[in-house]
Amino acid sequence: ARRTDLEARRAGEIAEAERLSQVESDAYSQETARLAKQIAADRAAREAAQAADAAQRDKIAAKLRDVYAKQGGDAAEIERLKAANDTDGLKQLYADHLKRLMDASSAEAAAQKHWADVMAAGEYASKLTVSAAKTGLMVVGGPAPWVATVAGVGAISSAEEGTRAWVTGQKPIKVIGGFVSGFLSGAKDGAVGRYINMPGVPPLTKVLLPAGADAGEAFLRSGGDVKAAVATGLLSAVAGGAGQGLGKIGRAGVREGAQILMGGVMGGIGRATTDGNVKEGFIDGLIGSVGGSLGGRGAKLAEGYAGPRGVLANDKVPMTRSDIQMDIEATANSAKGKSLVDNLKRTVTHGTPEEQKAAVQQVLENRDAKLLLKSNTIDKGTKAAFSSLTEEHRTKPLFEGAAAHLNDQKVTGTKGETTNRFVVRELDLTKPSGYSERPVRASDFKSGSGSTGAAPGMDLDMYAGKKIYDNKTGRVATPEHLEKAVSETCKNLGISRKGQEINVIHDTHVEAFTKRPGETPKDFLARVRTGQISGSEGRSVSEVTGVKLADAGILHEGRTGAGTVSENCRTVIKDYDRITSHLLKNTEGARLPPVFTQSNNPTGQTPLDIMRAVANGDMTSGTGNARFRLATGGMSLSDGANKLAQMPEFIAKAGATGQSAGPVSLPGMTPSDVATAALRQALRLGSQESERR
Repeated sequence: ARRTDLEARRAGEIAEAERLSQVESDAYSQETARLAKQIAADRAAREAAQAADAAQRDKIAAKLRDVYAKQGGDAAEIERLKAANDTDGLKQLYADHLKRLMDASSAEAAAQKHWADVMAAGEYASKLTVSAAKTGLMVVGGPAPWVATVAGVGAISSAEEGTRAWVTGQKPIKVIGGFVSGFLSGAKDGAVGRYINMPGVPPLTKVLLPAGADAGEAFLRSGGDVKAAVATGLLSAVAGGAGQGLGKIGRAGVREGAQILMGGVMGGIGRATTDGNVKEGFIDGLIGSVGGSLGGRGAKLAEGYAGPRGVLANDKVPMTRSDIQMDIEATANSAKGKSLVDNLKRTVTHGTPEEQKAAVQQVLENRDAKLLLKSNTIDKGTKAAFSSLTEEHRTKPLFEGAAAHLNDQKVTGTKGETTNRFVVRELDLTKPSGYSERPVRASDFKSGSGSTGAAPGMDLDMYAGKKIYDNKTGRVATPEHLEKAVSETCKNLGISRKGQEINVIHDTHVEAFTKRPGETPKDFLARVRTGQISGSEGRSVSEVTGVKLADAGILHEGRTGAGTVSENCRTVIKDYDRITSHLLKNTEGARLPPVFTQSNNPTGQTPLDIMRAVANGDMTSGTGNARFRLATGGMSLSDGANKLAQMPEFIAKAGATGQSAGPVSLPGMTPSDVATAALRQALRLGSQESERR
């Protein structure tokens, strides 16, 4: 048994030894294979390095041969070094050659650097000039025609982008595309700038509209990249909001300094979102803001003064070209009105009835003639004659004609009988219906201006004093029926309804106050004079005045015309005297904003005094506009009229007018609008530079 165990153990040891021997044999084989691969790899690397070295020698030798051949030199040294496989020697030979070239061209390199600096300065100067030109045109874009602003800014942008594409060596199709896309981009900016510079555009719109337009442009330029469009829109909105905020800084130097610095910041942010070149973006933003500031200031000066030192009114008030043109127009209008009044005087004394009729119609269709007849310079006899002739030849025939037009229209009853379509129903208890019907009479029409016993007004506001029913519908006749009756009558009488400003007033008319049920306009005004009106009624008063101001611009063909400006003043002064002044008096704590009561004018007149003088014809529109602008710190008469027209609503709602929100300067932009335009131009410069790269 012991022998058997010993043999088994011996057999196990032999088996283990054999196993270990096999493992060592496998490891040796693997190591041998690995070493063989490593040797092969090293050999291949050496051969590749030698091949690369040989290729490098061939390349350097080829370059040196070409140089030596051009210079007429001996290439034997090159061949010697190549044959000796001396790559370092060839490199040194090439380095010596380059050094000789650099030494020989050092003067030329210095000259090229100089011109590069000059061109860089020129590029910055061109950016500044273009920015100033575009912003300057946007500043004068407020009073300029739409086509002029859109085409002007479009032309500048077209030249800018098209020239850039040409200078940078783009293909012809790219150059043409640059001109086209530049024009469309500029036209968009011009249209947006023209719109947001119009009076009454809310500040929020001035921020969001350009931002939306910029986002749309970015979307198209980027081929539909929504992310880029959103980023551009947000940055434009930020620039707009920053511009509105900076524009409220009172001191011009501080405002413009902050604007320029903000332009750099906005330019840097803009580039950070595109190619990441914040430094260049900051510089371009500064240039854009400086250009925008200079362009805005220069445009205001160029638009604002007729000569190098400006044109002064007789009280040393600077007058713009627009002011001077208004004065020329006002003088011509006044002369025409005076001649018509003189003709009326002559016909009253010596003319035939037909001549008197023609003379009074000419006066009624001329604003300046009617205004002169309301002044204290005309004798009472002429005024009385004018009132009588107006009643005889305009108001009475108009009322009679309107009634006849309504009575001429018939309707067939249920039994086949023909009756008047339009009737007035009167209480009649003897009738089963409780009322009787009669034809419309001239006396059924009323007017607060130009009616019997009253001096003719500047216009004729007529309304139905009785309820006129339409038997076709069984309801009260619609305003359209009365409008048509008046229009047809004016046509038959040869009267210009527009020229004489004949209005049919009804409850839904834009010039109708919001009244209590059964209340007449006179009743409403009587209540207004006690200050007893609601917020909605105050808004109604302001809206009616606003409509009249808008109508003045249509009637006299233009917002800045002499007739329009004078009529705006007359309208708001009239409503101030009959409405606003009573609300101020009867509302605790209510007062006009200081901008209307405090004067910087050399004559000592308050802005309200100046507006009243223009309204009464005692001061020409242009001179009044210049004095008003100086007295208010930049507000035009038309803007002042719009602000004054809003007072009834503000008093009725808030109880007090508070402080002035600040003047609005037109022609041209407000400081906040100029700042916004400059900041948007700073952003645009940055985005254009990133597109170039």
